[in-house]
Amino acid sequence: MLRRRRFGRRGRSLRKLMAFRRRNELSPMHLAWGGIMGAVLSLALSRFRPLRAADARRRLGQRPGRPEVAVVCGGSRGLGRAIAHALARRGCAVAICARTPEDVERTRMELERMGVRAYGEACDLRDETQVKSFLANVEQELGPIEILVANAATVSVAPIETRDARDFEEALDSTFRTTLHPVLDVLPSMRRRGHGTLVFITSIGAKIGVPHLAPYSAAKFATAGLSEALRAEVHKDGIHVLTVYPGLMRTGSHTRASFKGDAAKEYAWFSSGAIAPLLSIDADRAAERIVRAIERKKMQIAFTLPARIVTRTHDAFPSVFGTAFAVANRFLPRAPAHVFSRGEGRAVQSRSSSRFGSMMKRRSDRLASRHAQSS
Repeated sequence: MLRRRRFGRRGRSLRKLMAFRRRNELSPMHLAWGGIMGAVLSLALSRFRPLRAADARRRLGQRPGRPEVAVVCGGSRGLGRAIAHALARRGCAVAICARTPEDVERTRMELERMGVRAYGEACDLRDETQVKSFLANVEQELGPIEILVANAATVSVAPIETRDARDFEEALDSTFRTTLHPVLDVLPSMRRRGHGTLVFITSIGAKIGVPHLAPYSAAKFATAGLSEALRAEVHKDGIHVLTVYPGLMRTGSHTRASFKGDAAKEYAWFSSGAIAPLLSIDADRAAERIVRAIERKKMQIAFTLPARIVTRTHDAFPSVFGTAFAVANRFLPRAPAHVFSRGEGRAVQSRSSSRFGSMMKRRSDRLASRHAQSS
C-alpha cells in the first residue's frame, strides 16, 4: 500500500512536470536565441583562457642572423599594406606585389623607412608566368621565402538577377587564382627546407554565403577549401597553414569595390557596414591579430565578434539561419526592371547628393586615405 502511494505521488509529480513542459515548450526562436547567447558566452570566456604552451612561440624577427622573408600579395594598400607594416615592425624582410607600380613603390619606400629590407614589384597574380618571375626575384633579392600571405581579392556587389557566368569567372580569377598561383610556386622550396608558413586571407563569406555577394563568396569558399586541404597534406613537411576569416574591416576598400543593379543603393548598404565601428575592425588591428596568429602557429582565426557569432549560429542552426538570411535579403535593393547601373565605389559615391551620402563620403575618404585606397 505504501509503495503504491509513493508511486502515485511520483506519478503526479511526473504529470505536473510534463504539463509544465507542454506549457513552456521551446520554439525555434528560443533555440536560436539560446545558441546566440551561448556563442557570446563561449567567446567571452575564451578571451580569458591562459596561453597554451603550444602557442608560446618566439616572435618573428628574433631569429639570430638573417631575418625571415615574408611576401604579401596585394600588399600595396588596405589590409595587405597593414600586414606588411606589421611584419616589418617584427623585423622581417618584406616583399609586396600589386598591379599598380606607383602603389607598390610608395609602400616599398614606407617599409624601407621602417628600417627593414623591402622589395616591391608590379605583378598581376592572375598570370602564372608573372607570379613565377616575381617570386624568383624576391628570392634573389631577399632570400628564401618563409612566409607567404595570400591576400589579393576584389569585391563585386549585385543581386543575382544582374549576374552572369562572367562575374563568377572574374571572381575566381581575381580571388581564387591570385591565391593558388603563388601558393603552388612557393610550396616546393618550403617542402625542401622543411618549414614555412602559408597564410590564406579569406572572409566571413568563406563560411556563409552572403546575399548580393554570390561570386565573391563562391571564390572565397574555394580559397578556404584549398587552405584546409593543404593544411592536412603539408603538415608532414613542417609547413604551417593559417586560414583567416575576417568579418567587416575598415580598410576603405569598399570605395574600390564594383556595384551593379541599383548601384547607388547597393553602395549605400554595403559601405554602411564597412565603416560601422561596432560591426567592423580597423585594418591595423586586424593585421596585428593575423601576425600574432602566425607567431603562435594557429591553424585559423576569425574576427570580428559579430562575425564569429554569425558563423557559429549558422553552424548550430542552419535552417533558422537560412530563413533569417532569406528575410534579410528582402530588405536589400532589388534589381531594376530594365536598365542596370554600375560603377566603382568611388564613382558611385561621388554621384550622391544627399546629406547621408555626404557623411558617408567624408568617412570613406578618411579611411581610404589612411589605408592608401585613394590613389
